[in-house]
Amino acid sequence: MTKSYQKTGRVPLWTLAAQYPYTAAATVLFISQAFPPLFRVRTEWAEVFMSASRNFLAGQDFLTKDQGYVYPPFFAMLSAPFTILPQALSQFLFYLISVACLVYVVKTSWSMSGGGKLQGPGVKAASAEHAVFLVALFFAGRFLLNALSHMQTDLVLAALVMAGCVALRADKSLISATWIGLAAAVKCTPLLFAPYMAWRGKWLAALWLIVVAVGVNFLPDLAHRPPSGGFWAVEWYTRYIRPMGQETFVPGTWNTSIINNQSLAGAVKRFTLTYETKPNGVEVVKKKRDLSPATLRAITLLLYALVTIPSAFAMWRRRRTAGPQRAAPDADALEFSIIFLLMLLLSPNSSRAHFGIMILPAFCLGRIALTRHRRAAWTLFLLAAFVSLISYNTSFNIFFTPALWAGAVSLVTLLLLAGCIMGLLDAQPDPQQQQ
Repeated sequence: MTKSYQKTGRVPLWTLAAQYPYTAAATVLFISQAFPPLFRVRTEWAEVFMSASRNFLAGQDFLTKDQGYVYPPFFAMLSAPFTILPQALSQFLFYLISVACLVYVVKTSWSMSGGGKLQGPGVKAASAEHAVFLVALFFAGRFLLNALSHMQTDLVLAALVMAGCVALRADKSLISATWIGLAAAVKCTPLLFAPYMAWRGKWLAALWLIVVAVGVNFLPDLAHRPPSGGFWAVEWYTRYIRPMGQETFVPGTWNTSIINNQSLAGAVKRFTLTYETKPNGVEVVKKKRDLSPATLRAITLLLYALVTIPSAFAMWRRRRTAGPQRAAPDADALEFSIIFLLMLLLSPNSSRAHFGIMILPAFCLGRIALTRHRRAAWTLFLLAAFVSLISYNTSFNIFFTPALWAGAVSLVTLLLLAGCIMGLLDAQPDPQQQQ
């Protein structure tokens, strides 16, 4: 067999699988996951995004809650070419795009966190490296797969934001702002990178990010205007953003199930509610605590401050001691991780599919635990894995609904945030490299 391999130059399939175990496992997983997009009629891609695109092309109102499209208008125009394809082909092509984005996000996050090669001929990574990779992928990668199975846009947006971080790390701030601005044009939370760029002294890039995010949302008006007149972006703002400033608005209210909203605002709203589980698995929500909207907004703002102030302090403190570090992950990777986690926590709505971007913070915290030998980092890392485990949606997990209602995904995010803040505060300069 060895002689045959040497003569033909072809590497046996099982040899390749042994040399590239992660690639082999991912290939099997993605092939098995590809069948639902081909044969499932009801997907979020078809029922929400394709439906909105068809209405857009027909000159009809597509920003309607009953159809589920509550996003800025740009993506309805961007995805319009998919509507000319049969549904199965449209879903399969978007599935392939999503898979490519998922692979890019995982590979780039691992590299950015300081991780080395884990597979390939002759590669012998330490078992601890594999352990960190697998555990982080276990409790953070599940959200990437959630976006994939639900045919959501979050993997594409995560790849855009990650590409922006790579460019910002290379000091290509305008390119970075363009990528992140396009992501913010679809879902607004990446706008948090604008003040971050301004704080880093990239004022032009911060402004350009906002210009891109807002500007491309006026492109659909070149095709047609809303039936009521005006602009689609203004119409979207009027329907979904302006009501948040009303006195009667309750934080966490969005066009999604409240149990699935794992942002801080969603946690505050669930604090006033309770649920009942019926045989069909449907949660019935009812009033539990009678708190005014003003009180709930005050509680939400307090929680925002409790996560934002330590994050800002850690970044400010790190800049005062700027310099090469002894160990990965470096300051950029940790700061990007903190911004990712704040995007999830401060959003008015963060469904589980949104949490795929926590893969970078998960890798970073695991690397802190591995390279800096901090007991606190190991504790946070393993605790995040445990909380994520009890909130897995499986047929035999009786803890899934109560854990999700209690905000298990939010807690995982907070644990990662605490670890990244600790890592940033603990990142001391390397005296040898500073000389």
